[in-house]
Amino acid sequence: MPLLVPIPVTALSKAWVCGRLLAGIAGSNPTADMDVSCGCCVLLGRGLYVGLIPRPEESYRVCLAVEDEEFDWKQAPELLIHLSKPRASRESILFYTECVRVTESKERAAPSRTPSLPEDLRGSIQLTLTYDPAAGILTVRLIEAHDLQARDFSGTADPYAKIRLLPDRSNVWQTRIHKRTLNPVFDEDFVFEVRPTALGRRTLEVILYDFDAYSRHHSIGGVKLPLAHIDLSEKVTLWKGLGPCSEQDAKAELGDLMVSLGYLPSAERLTVVVIKARNLRVVDDTRTSSDPFVKVALMQGGKRVKKKKTGVHRNTLCPVFNEALTFDVSRDILGRSTVEFCVMHDSLLGPSELLGRAVVGPGSDCRPQERDFFHEVLTSKTATAQWLPLSEPQ
Repeated sequence: MPLLVPIPVTALSKAWVCGRLLAGIAGSNPTADMDVSCGCCVLLGRGLYVGLIPRPEESYRVCLAVEDEEFDWKQAPELLIHLSKPRASRESILFYTECVRVTESKERAAPSRTPSLPEDLRGSIQLTLTYDPAAGILTVRLIEAHDLQARDFSGTADPYAKIRLLPDRSNVWQTRIHKRTLNPVFDEDFVFEVRPTALGRRTLEVILYDFDAYSRHHSIGGVKLPLAHIDLSEKVTLWKGLGPCSEQDAKAELGDLMVSLGYLPSAERLTVVVIKARNLRVVDDTRTSSDPFVKVALMQGGKRVKKKKTGVHRNTLCPVFNEALTFDVSRDILGRSTVEFCVMHDSLLGPSELLGRAVVGPGSDCRPQERDFFHEVLTSKTATAQWLPLSEPQ
């Protein structure tokens, strides 16, 4: 299992590290043929390969003495040193990425001295970015995450990641859910269409959530990468530290539902068209999709007096329904009613599960946007369509 531990900096011997090897520090490429030994470790390419794998509760000390003429420490950004176990090897690798500052040490450090980690660091994530300017395609490969934080007493998590390219918050990709691990290996690719002229104005956002089959999923860390700060002229592989998310992103969004409502006074008929949904949540940790359908109810005094539902769409988080449901109701009664939309997951082995809910009407239980939408439906001669954000039931 991959490990992430702080690595104390100490001068164990005369081994030295060429500044060019620490890719990303000075902006130059690493030398792949470096072979420097200090008795317990060998330096190769990007990583420092050591013969022994420490236990999780132990730390490992590495020599990082650097010749002044080879490297200017004043130009070094912050670094994070990761210790992980390669999948096809018994050796350990130290990876270097931005996060924790490593200072030059020419004298032996105290055995208990370790680099201080940022207080809000919540693990780290590795990803690869590849951009094809001719096709206008950005491919994001989410590789793995290390040392995620457990959210409960179990000491573990069921993590998955959501990826989107801001400022567009509607196009969201989601990884598979990984059971009982703080070091998930994703190995999944996600594709975004973005023109070269717009690339510098986009920000890649990756947020990790802990799956919970019985409640709303909460964030366990995230990172935002402005693409203007990344050279995408060639394939780029990055390790990035995960920090806390904003209050808006702390809880996983439940998706949106697009509906169209139209009222015909002469026939006293309300026509509800359930058009489509997007970015619905997954309820089963063994799958990457759900089986959604929509229940529509006409509510009066908090009671469902009339209700209908759409057909079920299998294996999708972005279903297209395009189904019209009609309700016979007078204008006077409709003006005092609420239209409820419940997006459900059709469970073959048990009761259906609620994915999210939205309400449209004149009451205080509706948001101002939904109240305005409902007023427009009552006063307009044509059908009106709108996206409704889904939420948990009150």
